[in-house]
Amino acid sequence: MFDTRIHDLMRLLVDYSIEVKPGQLVLIQGSIGATDYFHPAYAAILARGGHPFTRITMDDLTVELIRNGSDEQLDWMNPITTETFKRIDGLISFAGNKNARYLANLPAEKVKQHVHAQREWRRYYLDRTGSGELRWVGWMPPIEGMAQEAGMSAQEFADFVYAACKVGIGTDPIAAWKKVKVEQDKIIAWLDKRSVFHFQGEGTDVKFNAKGRTWVNCCGTRNMPDGEIFTSPVDDSAEGVMTFRYPALFNGQEVEGIRLVFRAGEVAEATAEKGEDLLHSLISIDEGARRCGEISIGTNYDIQRFSKVILFDEKIGGTIHMALGNAMPYAGGVNKSAIHWDMIADMTTGEISADGEVFYRNGKLLI
Repeated sequence: MFDTRIHDLMRLLVDYSIEVKPGQLVLIQGSIGATDYFHPAYAAILARGGHPFTRITMDDLTVELIRNGSDEQLDWMNPITTETFKRIDGLISFAGNKNARYLANLPAEKVKQHVHAQREWRRYYLDRTGSGELRWVGWMPPIEGMAQEAGMSAQEFADFVYAACKVGIGTDPIAAWKKVKVEQDKIIAWLDKRSVFHFQGEGTDVKFNAKGRTWVNCCGTRNMPDGEIFTSPVDDSAEGVMTFRYPALFNGQEVEGIRLVFRAGEVAEATAEKGEDLLHSLISIDEGARRCGEISIGTNYDIQRFSKVILFDEKIGGTIHMALGNAMPYAGGVNKSAIHWDMIADMTTGEISADGEVFYRNGKLLI
C-alpha cells in the first residue's frame, strides 16, 4: 500500500520541479528497486498532458558487464541512450538501489572504464540541462535498501525522505520551495558580486576564484530534496587543502578520510584513509577529473543526519561540498570530465569569506 504522501510528492516533481507541459516527452528512469514509484509519476505526467515513458536499470546487469565484459564492450555506449538524451523534454530520475553497494569489490580500473564510456550521453544531458532545454529532477524514493544503508528502519527513512522534501509536514510543499527560492535569490545576488572565496575549517584552508561565474539557486527545480547554493570556480583558481570528514561514495564504493591539496586549480596531492586506490583511479580518469567542477554550500536544515545518500547528504545544513570533475555549464563552468564526484565537508566549526568579508560562520549564513 502506497504512502499517501506520494501523491503530493509527485505533484511537486511534475508541477513544480520540471513543470511538465502538454505534448512534452518525459522520461521516468530508475533502478528496478524504484519501479513501485513509476506508476504515480506516469499518472501525474499524463494528467499534465505529457507523454511519459520509462527506462529501468538493473544493478546485476551492470555488475555482469563490469566483471565479464571485454574492453570493447566496456567502452561501448548504447546509441539509443545518447539519442534519448538528445530528444527528451523532461526527466524524472529515481535514485537509489536495492543494494547501494552493488559495485563494491569490483576492479577499480574496470569501473573507471565503464564510467568513462558514459561521457557522450552525459555531454548532451549536461549541455541541455544547462541551457534549460531539458528540465530534470532527481528524487530518492524511500527504498528499503537505502534505508539499511542510512542505518534507519523503513518507516524512519520514509519519514526522513518526505520531511527533507517538505512533504507531509503541514505545509504546501510547492509554496515551501518557492519560499526557499526567494530567500536564496537574495543570498545569490550578494555572492554574484564577489570574486575570491576563502573556505576555512577543520583540515580545510582553500581559496577559489568565481569571477565571471554564476552562483546557482538550488530550490527544488533539479533535485528533490534540495537546498544548496553552488558555483563552478575558475578552472585554475583552486589553491590550498580540503579535508572531508564524511565518506565519499562512488557507485556504492566508499572512500574515507580524503585529503586533497590543490595547486593552480588541480589536485596535486590526494590521500585517503580508506579506498585510496579508487581515489587515485578516478582522479586519473581524464584531465578534467583533477579539477574542481563545483563548490557548494548546503542550506537544508531539515536534513541533519548523514545517510550515505549523496542526494540528501550534499544538502545538509552546516556542510559544504566540492565535486571533482565535470563543471556545471549553467554556472559558467567549462571543465569537462567523465566524473562529477561530490565530497562533503563539515563546516559547523568553520567560516567562509568573500573578498575578505566573512558571510558564513559555524554552519550558518550571515547574509
